[in-house]
Amino acid sequence: AIFRIGTIKRKVILQNLNDRPASYLEKMKDANAIIKRQTCENYERKGAITQRDYSPYWNIIIQISNPTTHNTNILL
Repeated sequence: AIFRIGTIKRKVILQNLNDRPASYLEKMKDANAIIKRQTCENYERKGAITQRDYSPYWNIIIQISNPTTHNTNILL
């Protein structure tokens, strides 16, 4: 079915379709600004998260990966 819509009505519909994503984008920008502010405040209160030291696990990783690598070479 073909619908005939007047030029003015078509412009209103298109404007409405443009306004919806623009409105959504504004809401997302506002929400992101709030989250960014809260994150900065949290870092100021608690300090930045320090990086964890995983070096004690390297021996375990090597012990597991060596036989696994050897087994893949056998299969290939």
